[in-house]
Amino acid sequence: MSYNFFFGSAHDFLKVNFNNTFIIKYSFILPVSLAFLLLLAIYIKKSKRKFNNISTYLNLLFLLMILLDLGVLLVKIKKRKTPKL
Repeated sequence: MSYNFFFGSAHDFLKVNFNNTFIIKYSFILPVSLAFLLLLAIYIKKSKRKFNNISTYLNLLFLLMILLDLGVLLVKIKKRKTPKL
């Protein structure tokens, strides 16, 4: 999902730094990124390493983000003015 979330930012970065080159074209970016993601998946699959530390870190980070968003949502709900009838 991070590919989906950060693709626009990465593409904008490439457009700013590599203006009018083949690097910013979708016909280059999509195959290269697909190849990178496939190589990363193969590496993770064949690796004998356990990714427990990374998994724990990402789970805690995700939980923290959910709690922060929940706090912001509760503050907004509390501050919301109810319409007078």
